[in-house]
Amino acid sequence: MIPGNAIRTGMIIRWKDDLYRVTYSMHRTPGNLRGFVQTKLRSITSGRTDEYRFASEEKVDKVDLEGRDLEYLYADGAHHVFMDPESFEQFTVDGEVLGEQAKFLRANMRMKVDFYESRPVAVEFPQKVTMKVVDTTPSLKNASATNQTKPATLENGVVVQVPHFIKEGDEVLIDTAAAEYLERARQG
Repeated sequence: MIPGNAIRTGMIIRWKDDLYRVTYSMHRTPGNLRGFVQTKLRSITSGRTDEYRFASEEKVDKVDLEGRDLEYLYADGAHHVFMDPESFEQFTVDGEVLGEQAKFLRANMRMKVDFYESRPVAVEFPQKVTMKVVDTTPSLKNASATNQTKPATLENGVVVQVPHFIKEGDEVLIDTAAAEYLERARQG
């Protein structure tokens, strides 16, 4: 147990019978009132975000997770199968744990998976992935390097906005958190 004023961004805490990652914490002492810690908490199990104000003397359970580097194998319905490349042990992760970023999973992708009591509870995606453009409108001959974009369908079915010079077969770098085009990785 730790006091409320020891809560820091990045910690995992148990609060209201759930596990939360602290995404924001700010210690405040308004005037002559008691200090508190204003936080934003993201539920590891549901992904829901809550804001909560912890009193300095309030006690909270700090949780330590075991992080393991695993390799993504395949999707099995609403679940995804990962493997430990050293022991070859396989783990099934519920699709809700992966959230919207699951659409960027590719076979053999290595990722850090956090475990709590031998159960996978969080997956850390890479910031960027390379995806192939499978469908887009043809490039314009006289298109200059402007900020005009066009829709492009990636190999995973996601549609993103790309510059006009991108064509089918090109590989592009995608930001997994925002699902946005970053740059061309390789010309097709």
